This record gives sequence, C-alpha cells and structure tokens, in this order.
Amino acid sequence: MGAAFDEETLIAAVVRVRSDKADATANQVHQQLVAEGADVTLAAVKKASSKAAKRGVAPATTQPSAAPSAPTETSKKEQKAAKAQASMLQAAETHMMDMNRKLRLAIGEDEFALAMQAQAKSDMGEQFIKAVTERALEAKLTERDALVPRERVAADLATLEWMVLAHKGGTLTLPDDARESAVAQIERLKRVRESAAFLADRTWVGECFELPEVVADDTPTAPPSGIDYAQNSSVLSRESAGASVDRALAKSGMLGKTIGGGFDDDID
Repeated sequence: MGAAFDEETLIAAVVRVRSDKADATANQVHQQLVAEGADVTLAAVKKASSKAAKRGVAPATTQPSAAPSAPTETSKKEQKAAKAQASMLQAAETHMMDMNRKLRLAIGEDEFALAMQAQAKSDMGEQFIKAVTERALEAKLTERDALVPRERVAADLATLEWMVLAHKGGTLTLPDDARESAVAQIERLKRVRESAAFLADRTWVGECFELPEVVADDTPTAPPSGIDYAQNSSVLSRESAGASVDRALAKSGMLGKTIGGGFDDDID
C-alpha cells in the first residue's frame, strides 16, 4: 500500500510534478505519483489539479524560446556596407603594396621589392607602414625618387588613399591635420596625374613635391637627375605640401593599432 496524501499534500505533489512537466495531463500526473508510491486516485489528482489552478499555484507552461528575429532591412544594408568597406580596404591595401613595389623596382632595388612582395602576403609590417605613410604625407622627393617622379606619384597616391580608407574603417588613426593633409595631397596628385604635362615633361613635379635640397659649393652642378624643377614649382615649403604633419605624427603617433610586424626596412 502506498502513502496516502491529504488534499494539501496532493495539491503540492501535483504542482511539483508539473513544475518538471508543465504540459503533463492529469492522467500523466497520476501515473507519476503512483510510480512514486503514492496511494492516490485519478479523480483525486484531477481535483487537486483544478484547485491548484484556481489558487494560481499551478506551474506556468514553459514558453518556447523566441526564434531569432529575421534580419531587418537596415541590418542587411549595414552588413552589406561593412562587407563592401572591407573589400574596398583590402583592394586599396593590395594596390598600395603593388605601387610601392613598383617604385622600388623603378629605383632599382629589386631585392627589396621581392622581399616586400613576399612579406605583403602575410602581413603589413608596422615599420613599412610608418615609412611609406610618413613619406607620402611629407611630400618630399629624395634624389633617388627624383629619377622616377611618376612612380612616386603612383606610390604616394595609392598610400594616401589607403590611409584615408583605413582611418575611416578604424584600422589606422590619423591626427586631424594629417588626415586633412592626406586629402589635400590626394587632390593635388590626381590633378597633376590628369594634366597634359604629366607624360609630356616633368615641369609638374614641383606642384606636388618639395624638391631635393641642393648643397651649394663652388662647383656649378645640375639639378638631381638633370631635371629642371624651377618652372611651375608651386610647392616651395614643407607646410604647403602638407609635409608639416611629420611633427604631428612624432607627437601623437599615427598608428592607432599594430598592423602586422617584422618589416623593418627603411623605405627611404
């Protein structure tokens, strides 16, 4: 003979069983209690279930977890925009690496170019990024770059455009004056590149670069690489070329996040 339940004990037992099986029927609750050794009838279980419900102590039916809401139109657009931004940044990064490689090849540094090409597949070394971005912002030709100014335009333009995109995407942090100088230099380089003189001569060089310094001595010397930059040279100071930002970079640090590592070659 199983244990007999008084009414209150039976109500409590019904609540207990249904707390584990919220959708259990009175018959199933009865079977469970009998299996536990209770001496109780189905009619008594039904009565106890009814009283428990009237008292508000019957266990609440477990609600199924809400299905994940379908992506809204806005979130889809945001995801699409983020994907497009990442794709654009990757393309700009690849183009920047390629244009800087071509610049080094034009100068004649084949060994460096090959190393850079291999390294670019795995990471973008912080030292390399620092060197090419500062050089592009400085807008100052070295004597070697003066030999290949068109390749320097392509390298700087690709670098500056990548910088602006990376800053927008949060990969690179630029001080305000550096960002403004980058945008101004991009416009300057594009204007020169699209001019009729770009492929015809080199009179445009002084419009977008500070020229190499010529050390005065008693011996008359020709300008570096034999190019006469005096004509149409509108960029006569580091300030006008946006090159003063190297001081801001030195004070605030341009790189907001570490990008890759291990590329320690001096780009200049």
